[in-house]
Amino acid sequence: MTPSKTSVFISGATGYIVKHIIDQLLSKGYTVVGALRSTDKGEKLLKQFKSNKKLSYEVVPSLEKTGAFDDALIKHPEVTIFLHSASPVTFTSQDPVNDIFLPAVEGTKNVLTAIIKHVPQVTNVVMTSSIAAVINTYKIESPGFQYDEDPWNPILANDATKSGFWAYKASKAHAEALARSFVEKEKSNFKLTTICPSFVFGPQLFDDDVVETMNFSAEVINTLLKLNKDDEIPMTYSSYIDVRDTAKAHIVGFENENCHGKRLIISEEKFETNEILKLIHDSYPQFKNKIPQPGEIDVEKLEGAPTLINDTSKELVGFEFIKLDRLVTDTVDQFLRCQS
Repeated sequence: MTPSKTSVFISGATGYIVKHIIDQLLSKGYTVVGALRSTDKGEKLLKQFKSNKKLSYEVVPSLEKTGAFDDALIKHPEVTIFLHSASPVTFTSQDPVNDIFLPAVEGTKNVLTAIIKHVPQVTNVVMTSSIAAVINTYKIESPGFQYDEDPWNPILANDATKSGFWAYKASKAHAEALARSFVEKEKSNFKLTTICPSFVFGPQLFDDDVVETMNFSAEVINTLLKLNKDDEIPMTYSSYIDVRDTAKAHIVGFENENCHGKRLIISEEKFETNEILKLIHDSYPQFKNKIPQPGEIDVEKLEGAPTLINDTSKELVGFEFIKLDRLVTDTVDQFLRCQS
């Protein structure tokens, strides 16, 4: 595969992870077509990337509308790689089925249908899934569970009616399952690789995307930086991956034939909030009297969080993941730049 002669179409082009993917694709010489929801968002994207001649965009206003991607792909017969990353990432909604579940599931069906109809020359599709499609939501509070690349979250579609939390989990499991089933039934020409990241942290690609409240996972660290000294510490126990590694895994997913057709869990190791607080206090004395002091790491709760056994995925992608200390430092540095 020669990047300078390869055109990549990517959905969800204004997303946190996707901007890093676009940046890495352009740096390697790929031509990139990004799908997004409005012309205003498209023009902002071009401006952020300094009108790079290898980047263009198409407007796809609604993921779940039948034929949503048809017109966009008809315009780009040169596309041979499709990265599908457009999917709602939120746990809050008054209408979780229509706001979260259906756009993810129907959007995935629309993407794959459009590829087969209009760009049959596509050789690889890489889809952004989540460990939410792997970890059993019904047993998430049960300590000691381990997951490799094989298990599927058995969450039901009807569970999406319960809340935004349930709708997000169901959307990821059912969208990825639909994609796998679609490829098998349609005997598609392309190989499908799915990327299942854990909590995605790390800096925004552009400083002007740092806003008061950011997307769910990126906001975890920023929330700590905005606490007052005596505030209660919001505790999180999970596994993490840097956004830049998540982006890199998407590209390796189609560049490396060993990854073709695979399901890849992209995660470094477990973390808990006190670890992040300690890293901030150790490296940034200006926060010493501003934010809460870290407590002792709750080893029991940390060990009780689902354990991801992803040695196979790490071997397949073939690169070392960024550690928590660098991830936190790069995120805090950006926060401080944007506050000055």
